[in-house]
Formats: sequence, C-alpha cells, structure tokens
Amino acid sequence: MGRVHRCAGVALMVVRIGWSRSSDYGTQAAANESYAFVFGYATIWNPQSRLHADDSPTGCSPMTRQPTIAVALYGLPRCSAATFPSIEQQILAPLRRCGDVRVYYHLFLQDRINNRRSGEDGLLDRSNYDFVRNFHGRLEPPPPVANSANYLLVLNRGDRYGDDGASIRNLLLQLHSLAAVTSLVSQDQPDMVVFARPDLLYHDPINPDVIHHILRHPRICAIPGWQWFHGCNDRFAICGGEAAGAYGTRGRILAEYCRQLSRPLASEGLLRFALLRAGISIVALPLRASRVRLGGRIRPEQFTGCCWRRPGPQLHLWRARLAHALIRRHRRES
Repeated sequence: MGRVHRCAGVALMVVRIGWSRSSDYGTQAAANESYAFVFGYATIWNPQSRLHADDSPTGCSPMTRQPTIAVALYGLPRCSAATFPSIEQQILAPLRRCGDVRVYYHLFLQDRINNRRSGEDGLLDRSNYDFVRNFHGRLEPPPPVANSANYLLVLNRGDRYGDDGASIRNLLLQLHSLAAVTSLVSQDQPDMVVFARPDLLYHDPINPDVIHHILRHPRICAIPGWQWFHGCNDRFAICGGEAAGAYGTRGRILAEYCRQLSRPLASEGLLRFALLRAGISIVALPLRASRVRLGGRIRPEQFTGCCWRRPGPQLHLWRARLAHALIRRHRRES
C-alpha cells in the first residue's frame, strides 16, 4: 500500500494504476497510462477529517445553485425485492440530501435467466421491473450480440471463463445497456452521475463528503476499492459530470483496447483503459455491494483486491511530488 500524504485535512494515497508495463497492454497503452497517472490518485476517507469543512446539517456544503445528480441503472434486475430497498437507502437517500436527483434506467426485458457461470436457470418475474415505473428510461429485449464484430474480436483473444463465449456475450450486453442509459443521462447534463447495477445489494451509504468532493471536481471517477483484478472495479461508480462519458461509453473503444491485448479480455481492464485514456482521476472508496442472483441468493464477495503496491524509495519521492502538484492544481481550480 502506498504512502498517505496529508494536506489541509485531505489524505491522499497515490495508486499504482499506471506504472506496470504489463503484458496485457501495448506500447501506446502504456504511454497513455503513464500520462494519466499524473491525474490518478485514491482518496482515503478519514471520518475524523472531512474533505471540506461545512456546518450544514446534511453534511453537504451549499453551492451557488442546487446541483443536479443523475442515478443511472442498467443491466438486468434479478431480485428487486432484495436489492431496491438498498438502492433507496444507501444511494438515493444520501444523494437527495445533497442535490436534485433524477433516476434513469435502461434494463433488459426478459422472462428467463439461464446463466451457467452464475448457476442461474429460471423464470424472471415481471414484478422485478415495477420499481422503475416512476423513473425515466426504457426497457429493451436483449439484442443479438453473438457473432457480432465485437463478439468475434473479443472471442479471438480467448475465452477467459471457458463457457463457450456466454460471459463475453453478457459483457457486450452490459456495455450496450450502459451506453444506452448514458445517452439518456447526457441529455440533461447533470453535475454528477452514479452508475448502479440493479442486481446489487448495497451495504454502505454514500458519504456526503464524497458527493461534495466530486461535485467540486467533475473529472473524478470514484469506484469500489476492492476486486480490481488488474483493472478497476466496474460494479458501480460515482462520476463527476465530465467523467461520466468515459465511464458510460467505454464500449466504443472496445476494439481499440482489444487490438492491444495479448490475453483474454477482462471487463475491469477495459474500464481502467477507458478512464486513463480520458485522463480521469480515479478514487477508491470503501463502499461494498454484493451480487444478488435469481431467487434472492446473495453471492459471497471478497472485499479486497485494490491493486495498490509499495513503491521503492526513489519512486516514493517522485510520487509524493506528484501528489503535492495535484493538490496545488485542485486548489487553483477550486
């Protein structure tokens, strides 16, 4: 784990997201990572020291105007009776205390789930879609993606999960849904976007300090600080207004990413590539969420695996200078 740098009540940990010339990236990708590292850091949320002091009872400092916050739901609801109460309590309630919240959705409308990798095979009750009735969005049957150009491109790099390309198909469907809901959100140009899957049970509320910090710095993407798998956790994210596009439309650069791969594609690697390619600052948060399968079965999760490393002394010093330069840059912008 990297060294913690403190300045003006902010604890910064520089994250090793751009130094490894790992075999899954080509030369150009490595150059993109090295450039983006200057803007990459993770914030340590210290409850004893808030990012920005404020006296408001909600924990969110007032802005010159009411901030607009979008919540983007995408993918497939599996057991909304179990997951939606946590979305309401842990995501929507904290956000509503800090701004004007609007919920958008793009969900796949289907009657059955058959997923060999997750062990699901059964009917999907239509009541799982009831919770989005009052939100803005659309339902769509899953489009055919098998044998598409992107499917064949990814499959040509190898079938990581050994399930005859079923997981690749699911990844392409996820990217399609994510792009669709991002398109809906972008029409209103919100100050912040929270991307959330409807099949997750969210265990922790969003910290109001996190909300306020991202509202002040629109080129930040905050992601869970666990299960990065040599990339970035792609389960959910809190994005500043300028970071949301890179997160939500990463499917557009899938072919570019695949051309530089020498191993089977992983969704976490694609997300890291997209964020660093756009020069987005990455923040790791201790927010946990568990996948809920068909019928309400909760999958056990390992809330570890953020790819931080202990650098050598010279690299430590150089990164410390970068961290202080980053702090100065944020002070000038604010």
